Amino acid sequence: MDMTDSQRYITNRQNTAAPFVVGVCSAIIALALIAALSFLRASVIAAGPIVLPAIGVLTLLPLGINVAFLGMPFVSATNLYLLMVWCFHMGLVLPGSLGISVLPLTILGSSEEVLLGALCTLLAFSAFQSGVCLMQFLRVQKAAPPRVAAHHHAGRSRRFFTFGIAGCAVLVGAGLWDLRKIGITHFLSQSYNSSLYQTADLRIYKTALAMSGTMVLVALAGTSTRAQRRCVLALAGVLVGYLAMVGDRGFAFMFALSFAFAWRSIGYTMSRRTMVLAAVCCIVAAPTIRIARQLEAADRSLLTTLSEADYFSTLEEMGSSFKTLTGTLALVPQEQPYRLGGSYATAVSYVLPNLGSELGRGFQGVDQLDPALWITAMLEPTTYAVGGGLGYSAIAEPYLNFGFVGVAIFFVLAGACLCGSDVMVPGTASRAAIAARAVVLYPLLITARNDMTNFVRPAVWGLLIIAIICSLPARSPRLVQLRRGIGEQLA
Repeated sequence: MDMTDSQRYITNRQNTAAPFVVGVCSAIIALALIAALSFLRASVIAAGPIVLPAIGVLTLLPLGINVAFLGMPFVSATNLYLLMVWCFHMGLVLPGSLGISVLPLTILGSSEEVLLGALCTLLAFSAFQSGVCLMQFLRVQKAAPPRVAAHHHAGRSRRFFTFGIAGCAVLVGAGLWDLRKIGITHFLSQSYNSSLYQTADLRIYKTALAMSGTMVLVALAGTSTRAQRRCVLALAGVLVGYLAMVGDRGFAFMFALSFAFAWRSIGYTMSRRTMVLAAVCCIVAAPTIRIARQLEAADRSLLTTLSEADYFSTLEEMGSSFKTLTGTLALVPQEQPYRLGGSYATAVSYVLPNLGSELGRGFQGVDQLDPALWITAMLEPTTYAVGGGLGYSAIAEPYLNFGFVGVAIFFVLAGACLCGSDVMVPGTASRAAIAARAVVLYPLLITARNDMTNFVRPAVWGLLIIAIICSLPARSPRLVQLRRGIGEQLA
């Protein structure tokens, strides 16, 4: 058992007051914000010069509390989700309010809308932290979990690795088969052209690309030798590189974070140098990919994109998706009613394959569109008309359905579930459990700046694959040797 993590866990058990106190304070703040926001919507909100920076720091505070006081590792499902939600909501608000951003806060909305969105973000983080502390308080009452014996998961681990690698091969084949309609070369030259996805039916390719990350995570959960780890690392590198090449930065980064979570949960080492290097690569890659995907294939040059990229704007660019939250707060319920769970029901309906459904956006009314498409049509109709999108917000969707109370309930549940799924001490969870948590975390991280339609289908399909693997009969090594010995004697 890893001594550092074990000692941290035991020390945290001895201090049960920390999660209780932090949880109570977070719950009080969340309840106060729900009451305040309900009255502030009809009034003119005036933000002082310190309010927005203070909110930006307060929303970042739970991450430090989890690591420093609650004994949670930084590379955990809870902290990774917190980090992503913060980047996509406060990434521009904090530097913009401090006057150190090249982008003005006015691109996010009026001053009143920005403040209202910031307060709603603080509500989400407070509710999330109360859920985390509730689960953490329950967990620290228990003894440290024992390490899972190697022989306990050896046979099943091999099946996870085999099925993961085979699944990747099948998905790659299916994606290439689907791309034959338009030609692989033509697709790669126009890969991030939104009109391409509107004129060509590439649903098999997109599904294969999204599920490839899931199968790599399944294969990682089944590694037991150095050769297998190297194989999975190579597959992960190829997938991240391809996603970056075709411009899907979000999927590449979220997959990398989910991979790191599963890697640490198994018990493999992850040095601080590696994490710093990965962070630097993300900072360099994000603006570089943004510039490259705006150019034609013939004009793309590594030296050109590296020289023109603004590496200090990565966080601000991520934070620009905050305007989907401010836009939702401005439109609902003033112009459109709450959906009362409608977007979640739609996301669940997407679990079944839709290969026979109609392609395109024109057959739906604007108010029936998925949240990410709806907010694009409302805020930037020209972008929507050419097939583009703004993404969405993990905070805006529960508000779209149930208002501020919905935001609080959603994030309390999210905090409790993520904290409960974290592996506090590496090597103390079965490989099946790690695989299940990783394949759910991957699409959940994507919803930090998108809607739940990007979560339900890949999460359910991933869990179904793991259930199928676990349901297969296990073959005992001793039984195999016994049968082999009997066969040799009969021969």
